[in-house]
Amino acid sequence: MDNRLDIQQITKRLENAFKPYKCIVEAPDYENLIYAKILDKNGALIIKTPSVSIADINNESSLSTFIDRTKVTMESKGYFV
Repeated sequence: MDNRLDIQQITKRLENAFKPYKCIVEAPDYENLIYAKILDKNGALIIKTPSVSIADINNESSLSTFIDRTKVTMESKGYFV
């Protein structure tokens, strides 16, 4: 059984992980790198994640770690998810 997540699954998880804030996922190099921008309710940028290799977050565990680290960074800026 292959537990790897594809780009659509990763994108959906990221978009839903930071509600009520808006998460925009961008993959400038669709095959390799991905990053997310989290916006507040007014559309202002809260955080832009560092680019990460899709291969590094293509399973549940590593994607959850990426999400958790992003939430910690957001909390350090006063935003709670």
